[in-house]
Amino acid sequence: MDSLKSYLDYVFSSIPQTDAAARAKQDLLDMMTDHYHEELAKGKSETDAVAAAIASLGSVDELRATLDTLGNDQPQADSNSTSDFDEETGDFTNTTSTDSNTDADTTNGAFNPEDAEAYWAKSERFARMLSIGIALTIGAMGLAIMADYARSNWFFNMLGIDPDGLVAMALLGGWAVGVALIVRAGLNRRGDNEWLYEHWPIADATFKAALARRDSYHNAYTTGLTGGIVMCILSIAAPAMDGSDAGAGLFFLFVAIGVYFIVYVGLINSSFKRVLEAAKRPYI
Repeated sequence: MDSLKSYLDYVFSSIPQTDAAARAKQDLLDMMTDHYHEELAKGKSETDAVAAAIASLGSVDELRATLDTLGNDQPQADSNSTSDFDEETGDFTNTTSTDSNTDADTTNGAFNPEDAEAYWAKSERFARMLSIGIALTIGAMGLAIMADYARSNWFFNMLGIDPDGLVAMALLGGWAVGVALIVRAGLNRRGDNEWLYEHWPIADATFKAALARRDSYHNAYTTGLTGGIVMCILSIAAPAMDGSDAGAGLFFLFVAIGVYFIVYVGLINSSFKRVLEAAKRPYI
């Protein structure tokens, strides 16, 4: 439901704030809400219902052209007017198209849904690489402590494994791989973000897709965030339950797992918001 309000906030961002505009906005929200519940009654998911309710209004440019008449002393928008983003001022401005069938979504260089899906796929790889790198950097401490704890283990002694070598391998190996993943992820991400901001403007269909993806990921985001927090809490309990070095090792391992989940789902969720922020829409 918040997505419906957010969408209308975006649509009305360039409309003068008059009483007539406020009433029209509320009427549209009521209509979209009814459409949303109708779609739910048909058995559709919340995400699909939101998308259908937004799509029922038509394109943003057509809707704005109709709503422009609500402003005080505002000239009626030409049927061929479209909204373009001014990178210098950070505002949306109206320009007149010579073709009445021109669609803002087909503008050359526009950030279309296909571009967004490619960006989100890159964001998932970045989130996975960075979260694993951070987790390994933290978890290496736990592995080293657990390896040191194994000094007194008869099994390792029987195999003739050098405890000092095992500790060094766990600590330095984990740090080396973890730092390498973090650096690699950072370098890749810089190029991804530059590519995102080079594609202007953000197409209306992409805006709708970003809202839908953000909503559909909400449950996974909440679950991952909760799981990560639980693991961090359990990390505090581990040393209390086992006062030996094993308890200290488990502390770092639990923290590493918890941080992995928190960072991973947080970065993926932010990638959907970043597409919305790329258009510098005022409600973000």
